[in-house]
Amino acid sequence: MRIELTLHHWVTIFLVLESNLVLYYAAGDYSILRGVFAVTLYMLTEQNVFIGMLCYRSESFQIPFLFDISAWYYLFSRIAIVGFNFYTWFKAWDSVFHGQYNNGVIYHGYILLPAANGILGITQLADYC
Repeated sequence: MRIELTLHHWVTIFLVLESNLVLYYAAGDYSILRGVFAVTLYMLTEQNVFIGMLCYRSESFQIPFLFDISAWYYLFSRIAIVGFNFYTWFKAWDSVFHGQYNNGVIYHGYILLPAANGILGITQLADYC
């Protein structure tokens, strides 16, 4: 597996695992819950890529128009997800730093999110360059 794809998957796995801990320590705070939901949108919108890869490899479903639609959907969904991630990140500022939480896991998750978004974006762009 290529190094950028490996990094992409490890960052995604780490985000999901840390999101579970953040949810546990946040105890139902809605702004933090929205942030965790925004992170999970990365994983929930990749099905078209996997289906496209399977169809391409099997050579059983070769309609270029559908591959183009899938690529445009992927691009626009990524732009929207990054925007939603940063929107929820800014909105969670008060809950994280001025709320009732004095926990390193929540601070780490909050600080990690922009870096993880950057890594996920750069590794996905590296596939096309």
